[in-house]
Amino acid sequence: LEDVVGSEITTLSYPHGAQNDDVVRAVRQAGFTAAACSACGTYRSDDEHLRIPRVDIWSTDSASTFVAKTRGDWDHVLP
Repeated sequence: LEDVVGSEITTLSYPHGAQNDDVVRAVRQAGFTAAACSACGTYRSDDEHLRIPRVDIWSTDSASTFVAKTRGDWDHVLP
């Protein structure tokens, strides 16, 4: 993939968000610097850089809800 895009790939999204300690360890050893999982929540610590949680954006969200979610207004209700 790096040959195709012409640059180093240092981030990933776990397939279906699935990960565990063994997978995270392999991702770290492979040299990735950040990875997103499917856990709902907010990114609060650099310690989570290989398990970055997500805020779900739904097709039914209004424009104002989309903006609020991406601005962080929902962070207080998430784990």
